[in-house]
Amino acid sequence: MLNNTRFLIFFPWVRVRNLASKALSVAAKRLRSDRQDRYGYRPVYAKSAFETVEQEQEERQTVVEEHLKVLWTLLPGLLARLSRIKDPR
Repeated sequence: MLNNTRFLIFFPWVRVRNLASKALSVAAKRLRSDRQDRYGYRPVYAKSAFETVEQEQEERQTVVEEHLKVLWTLLPGLLARLSRIKDPR
């Protein structure tokens, strides 16, 4: 998961309608491939700043729920692998 909280475009002569939305859109489109090239993994989730505290709380709850879904899908395989480990006693 990546968290993009804010960014600054310091070119006062640039006049583009909805510049922040356009910049975030371009960044989001390149994010997965850039991370794969640089760090060797592809993120599955990215977020940006929120308008209200309620939106942020809702998003955090959604993220927790998504993480729990992933963990519950991985758990049977992890338990199966653990059961094959010999007891060192």
